[in-house]
Amino acid sequence: MEDSQQWAFPTELRPDPEAVGFDLDAALGSIVTVHAEIPEEAFTASILGTQRVGSGVAIRGDGLILTIGYLITEAETIWLTTLDGRVVPGHPLAYDFASGFGVVQPLGPLELPPLPRGSARAIEVGDPVVVLGRGGRPHALAAEVFAKREFAGYWEYLLEEALFTAPAHPQWGGAALLDAGGLDCAFVSGPHRDMPALARAVLARRLPFSLEKPCARTAAEVAALHAQAQAAGVTVAVPLVQRFAALGRHLMTLARDDPPLEVAARFVAGPPERYERWSNGWMLDPAQSGGGAAINLAVHFVDLAILLTGSPSNVEPHRYAGPPSDPDTWHDPHRDATTLALIPRVVAAGMPLFAICRGFQEMNVAYGGTLWQKVHEVPGLADHRENKEDPLEVQYAPVHEIELVPGGELHRIAGTGHVKVNSLHSQGVQRLGDGLEVEARAPDGLIEGFRVRNAPGFALAVQWHPEWQVMNNPFSLAMFAAFGEAARAHSTGRKS
Repeated sequence: MEDSQQWAFPTELRPDPEAVGFDLDAALGSIVTVHAEIPEEAFTASILGTQRVGSGVAIRGDGLILTIGYLITEAETIWLTTLDGRVVPGHPLAYDFASGFGVVQPLGPLELPPLPRGSARAIEVGDPVVVLGRGGRPHALAAEVFAKREFAGYWEYLLEEALFTAPAHPQWGGAALLDAGGLDCAFVSGPHRDMPALARAVLARRLPFSLEKPCARTAAEVAALHAQAQAAGVTVAVPLVQRFAALGRHLMTLARDDPPLEVAARFVAGPPERYERWSNGWMLDPAQSGGGAAINLAVHFVDLAILLTGSPSNVEPHRYAGPPSDPDTWHDPHRDATTLALIPRVVAAGMPLFAICRGFQEMNVAYGGTLWQKVHEVPGLADHRENKEDPLEVQYAPVHEIELVPGGELHRIAGTGHVKVNSLHSQGVQRLGDGLEVEARAPDGLIEGFRVRNAPGFALAVQWHPEWQVMNNPFSLAMFAAFGEAARAHSTGRKS
């Protein structure tokens, strides 16, 4: 099958970019040329030819291409060519006999915006549509739906309600059909690795949308989407997962008279192993989810902040090249894997971060610092442990003063140089991490507070527990107030 691009629709037959309800150039960027080579001895060679050329559409963030199935049936070699001329080999992944569609997996990066899929049920006779074939604007056609009726495909598939458009596109094989009127809003959902590309595709159409969390794998990706949404002037919502149930019920109510092709929802809670049990092991794969499920449950809150709390567990010593801990020491390797990767990303993105107790220690480790595992056994240092037999109000009562570094963040918040705090811990900072600045010390010289030097946002860590009875402690209340103000400033794009 020969393919020539030396032609173009007359201007009056092309869609007006200003009149359609989507970004025409972005949509054209999702279209590829599919060139398939079929062996001469193949069963379909004499019927469909050995050189087949058509169009395909990127439908997923990893470049998965949807095309018409007969183009790739019995293909030995497939080449995918993007609008800007990049060529990538492809593999025929699937052929659906019911719809006639074929799917091609690119064997190299395409980096194309996926084209969101719609429903033919939403199209009525007389609606304006746009047919996009390979080759850019010259091969984009403004058309109209003139019929919806049964269609029997040449290659053994039957559509009960196919869309017939006029004028016809001469290169219809694998071409995309878009609703010229566009959408009012969208709800976007998918695997973590696909979400940034899906979000960019919707933003390119300047559609307000609700995005299922997480919207990306890293804080940098989320920040980029945030900037793109602001530049586009588009409202974007990332609802909490608990709110999806009401939305899901509403969508199901709307779909009763026109059932969707597929609706599925599941809320998975419990230890990390739950993802494996529910066939969602990819959530724990850094390549697909950005370092694990917990990271994704944090970094999408780009307009909020991160609070690292205390815990009975300790950072595993191999994380800072320390000696093995006692056999009865509590560890939380999943938290270590999450927070140690998360902390530098959050700080670099300018997201406010406040670390307490264990969070203070893991923040030090995240920046290359080390820890004393038993501060009470270090000559010259005091015993900072609590008596676990005491009531909680005694364990968490202020126990010693700390000296705040003049000119530091804590000194500014406190308005004084000395404060009594409820510091209770067995581990402590041995060597301060790179780029960290001391903010407070205990009477024995042990570091009790630090910040990230030259951080673009609020990045403070304390060894004690300001969350305990915070409303009754003016210093603790002031710290959380500063943290909250930093979060508000970050969410509105102001400097914290």
